[in-house]
Amino acid sequence: MALLDVVSTEANSVIKICENMDEHLIESLPWNIKRTINQIREIASQYLKDVKTFLTSGSIVSTKRISFHLKEVACFSKGKLGKKYQFGRGIQIGRIKENFFFVEKCTSVQMDDKKSLLSIIQTHKSIFEKEKINSVGTDKGYYSKKNENLLVSEGVNEIGIQRPHNIKKAHPKPMTKEREEELVNRRSGIEPLIGHLKQGGQLGRSRMKSDKTIEASAYTSVLGFNMRQLIRHQKPPVKKKIA
Repeated sequence: MALLDVVSTEANSVIKICENMDEHLIESLPWNIKRTINQIREIASQYLKDVKTFLTSGSIVSTKRISFHLKEVACFSKGKLGKKYQFGRGIQIGRIKENFFFVEKCTSVQMDDKKSLLSIIQTHKSIFEKEKINSVGTDKGYYSKKNENLLVSEGVNEIGIQRPHNIKKAHPKPMTKEREEELVNRRSGIEPLIGHLKQGGQLGRSRMKSDKTIEASAYTSVLGFNMRQLIRHQKPPVKKKIA
């Protein structure tokens, strides 16, 4: 609380200056400085109050801003080592044969895994029309009995939604242990591809400055990855020289 008092004293003097600035002067400034001033005027005072509420009550106000320049931001906690909390927006992607991706339209900031499987299947159907889905592999985050029944109704022969160990209900379409392991390994194979999306495609950290452009940059990251894959597949195979 003592640290907050020091920060608030310094910050409030800047907030008051921004609030008392003449509108004509603000309009004459460069767009980035004008944007920063407006963010301070609209958000900064309430942000300091929300921080004080957290320090005194121990609970976070539901309307507390996570970002000053973005509104569509969520806090993720997926239990990853070294990444207890992550901030941003989620997207749902699917991998098809030859390591190409398709991406689902973002309908929310968080894009919950369990609730997204239906729309992923619908996106696949809308893109590939009559192409039947023979097998599906996901991690445990997508598991629910409802999702398994969904894939059964879609005529999927191999349902590789990884199940938590405490699930006792019988699998709707049992497979051999070897095939289950193959689907698990196939699912694990998407991780290095996601790494390429995050690094080469800049999916990991967007440099955009608005909610819409950040959402669009996620789609363009997938598009760029697929275009690189197309180029790679069109190249003739490299012949190794025999000594």
